[in-house]
Amino acid sequence: MWQRMLLKDNFEGERFKFIRKSFFLTDPPQKGGLSADSDSNWIERVEYVREKNGLPISDVCVCSLGAPYHGVNTAKLLGYDYLPMPSFKPNNYKAIYLLGFYPSGIEGHMQVLHNAKKKIVHWIGTDIYQLGHSLSVATWKELLGYFKKENIIHLAEADFTQKELKELGIRSKVVPLPPAKLYNPIPLPEKFTVGIYENPTQSMYSEELMDHVARSLPDMDFKFFGNPQKKGKYNNVEHLGWVDMDEWLPKLSCNLRITTHDGLSLTVLQFLTAGRNVVTNTPIKGTITAKSTREDIVKALRIASKTPLSKKWSKHWIGELSTEKFKKEMGKICK
Repeated sequence: MWQRMLLKDNFEGERFKFIRKSFFLTDPPQKGGLSADSDSNWIERVEYVREKNGLPISDVCVCSLGAPYHGVNTAKLLGYDYLPMPSFKPNNYKAIYLLGFYPSGIEGHMQVLHNAKKKIVHWIGTDIYQLGHSLSVATWKELLGYFKKENIIHLAEADFTQKELKELGIRSKVVPLPPAKLYNPIPLPEKFTVGIYENPTQSMYSEELMDHVARSLPDMDFKFFGNPQKKGKYNNVEHLGWVDMDEWLPKLSCNLRITTHDGLSLTVLQFLTAGRNVVTNTPIKGTITAKSTREDIVKALRIASKTPLSKKWSKHWIGELSTEKFKKEMGKICK
C-alpha cells in the first residue's frame, strides 16, 4: 500500500504527512484473522507483494539498532534490504549485516542476528570504546564466546579500530563505510571558516573545549552544526542546528573534530573528499592530528588555514570509499 501511494509522487513524499501518533488500537490477532497465520505464510506473501510491485528480492538484510539512518543509507548503496529486526518474521536471507554493536543493546543485537545463516557485525563509532570500558571481564568473555559459537564475521572501519578490536580479542577485516554522499573537491571560501559537529545526545564531542578554541581565534569563524536545539550567533561563533551539507560545505574551510573516541567519521570523510582540511585527535589518513588541548588545537588550525589539503588525500578517499569497491567487498563477504 505505501509503495503504491508513494509511487504517485515519485517517492518525494510531498503529498503525505507523517504524524508521530497512534490513531487507533486493535485487538490481539484472532484465529482466522489476517495476522493470525502470517508467520506460516510470511515468505510467500512477501515475495508475492514484492513481485507484484516490481521490488527486487534481496538475499542480504542490513540492520542497525543504534544508527538506523546510516543503516538505511548503507542498504541503499549496496542494493540490499533494510529491516530493524529481520528475525521478527521468517526470512530467506543468506546474510544479516549489522551495523554497530554497543553495550546497552547486546540482547537486541543478538536478537537481530538470531537464526541468521551468516552473521556480520560492522563495528562503528564509539562501540569498541564503550564495550571496552563498560563491561566486566566476565561479561566480555561470555560475549567473545557467543561471537565464536555463532561464527560471527567482524568488520572494522579503519586500521586503528581494527587494532583496538584485536586488543579486545576480536579479529576483524577493514572495510571503510562510505557516507551517503561523497564530494569532489570544491573551491574554498574566502574567509577561513571552521565547521564543528555537535551532538545533543552525547557528551563525547568536547563542547566546552571547542568554545575555548573559538574564543582563542577571533580572526576565524566557527560554525557549529548538528544540534537542532541550539541556534544563535555571537562574535565569531554561530550555532546552525541541522544543516544541508550540499549548501554548507562550500562555506566551510575545515572540520574540527576532537572526541573522547571516534571511528571513521562520515563528516570527516565528506570534508576530506571535498578538499578540506580536518583537524582531529583520531589517526585518520590525510588529517592534521592534534592533542586534546586548546594550545595544540589552535596551533593545528593555524597550520590548516595556511596549508591547503593535498589533492592526493581527496583522491585517496574518493577511491577508498567508492560505492563499486564497497559493493564488491561486501558481495564477497556476504556470499
